[in-house]
Amino acid sequence: MKFKGSYVKDFPEDKPCILLTGRSNVGKSSLINAIANTKIARVSKDPGLTATLNFYIEENIYIVDTPGYGYAKRSKEERNKWANIINDFIENYGENILCVFALIDSVVGPTELDNMLIDYLDSKSLNTILVLTKVDKATQKELANTLNRLKAFDKNIIQTSSKDGIGIKQLKAIIKELSHAKKR
Repeated sequence: MKFKGSYVKDFPEDKPCILLTGRSNVGKSSLINAIANTKIARVSKDPGLTATLNFYIEENIYIVDTPGYGYAKRSKEERNKWANIINDFIENYGENILCVFALIDSVVGPTELDNMLIDYLDSKSLNTILVLTKVDKATQKELANTLNRLKAFDKNIIQTSSKDGIGIKQLKAIIKELSHAKKR
């Protein structure tokens, strides 16, 4: 995997992509590093590090890391800006998006903002896979509760741990399969 840039101008209009979305500190950048098997994305314990779209290429498909949502310590203006960045990308490049990996913290479970995002992605007819992160930190009860709450969305769910490598091979296989697909 290679880093290609942080601006929409860095994204070729004719290339397929996978969009990574999720709350701040859900583990988007850590997941990219696990998939790449190297520290390519900056990771921080402080929420809100990713403030732009970040473009990576893997298997001839772009992986688009988006700013996290729901971080209350940022100004409302900044949070709205991040939401607009994601929305504008979907509006302008939706036909390029082969799949969205909607990341959800397995300990916290889906928040109201996660639910709203999944509904929004459905309204745009985007193929969405729910990626549970940090399963190594969740108790069995927390994980069961999260899985139960996500059943209503009727989506594929992949359990992952960037730390332990759980689910990473499965995500790589999906990326490889999608890399052979064309734009929707």
